[in-house]
Amino acid sequence: MNTVEKKDFILDHINKISDDMVNDIFDRIRSYFEKEEKELSEELKAALDKGIESLEQGKSSTHEDVMNRMRKKYPDLIK
Repeated sequence: MNTVEKKDFILDHINKISDDMVNDIFDRIRSYFEKEEKELSEELKAALDKGIESLEQGKSSTHEDVMNRMRKKYPDLIK
């Protein structure tokens, strides 16, 4: 089902749903968009700034190097 079909399905069924379900769906949609609108935390901003600074200083790792370190540190999670 493509996006247009999904939207049509939702619109076709919107008036058929119960009030409880309307409230549940509304809360979920609002929560989703509120998360999207929030700004980055100061901790995340600092981590991103540190990463950018490292890159500007020429400090970087290849994907392969990162994956090797992750496999060693988290052998049960990274295969």
